[in-house]
Amino acid sequence: MADMPMTRHVGIPVAGAEICLEDVPYKHYSTRDTPCTRGEILTRSGHVFKGYYKQPELTNEVLDAAGWFHTGDIGQWNPDGTLMVIDRKKNICKLSQGEYVSPERVEGVYGQSPFVAQVFVLGSKGRASLEKLCAPGNKTLLRVIQEDLRQLALAAKLLPFERAHKLRLHAEQFTPENGLATPTFKPKRFELIKYFSDVIDDMYAEQSKL
Repeated sequence: MADMPMTRHVGIPVAGAEICLEDVPYKHYSTRDTPCTRGEILTRSGHVFKGYYKQPELTNEVLDAAGWFHTGDIGQWNPDGTLMVIDRKKNICKLSQGEYVSPERVEGVYGQSPFVAQVFVLGSKGRASLEKLCAPGNKTLLRVIQEDLRQLALAAKLLPFERAHKLRLHAEQFTPENGLATPTFKPKRFELIKYFSDVIDDMYAEQSKL
């Protein structure tokens, strides 16, 4: 353990805990992926909770008959035996052509840009593409920012339908104080959709004219 490199992994399974990965086909995560297997993280041990209090239906959604707890996290087994959390299972959207996209994964790619502090990516059923809101940014650098985000998408090998096609810059950062972020500064998706509803509609209206 002392020689384990400090990376984004969450370590190795502890004694007495079973962990396995389960395929998530619609997100293209498979236990047959190479060089690292990927899938939803399942765990089973005497330490796993027995269920939600007086909520059997909710319990059945996360605990299967074999006692496996379905965490909802997408994990990857690294060659050294460590486990890395790379995505969430439920934070997905289905575009009008039927493709499934993980907004959080795309946000992670675009969020590497030095020109923006935060990124909120939106896609929804019936809409043909993703859109993104960045905060805060310098409007005079719009073209530079767009090119930087395009290069990041290419470097991350995002598929064409995973790339956001419209961009809006917002001067105010998403914070817990304005209700647009959690205490850990993760975007509050539902609140952002409500707050930027007019902007989002305008972005999709512009896209439909292209």
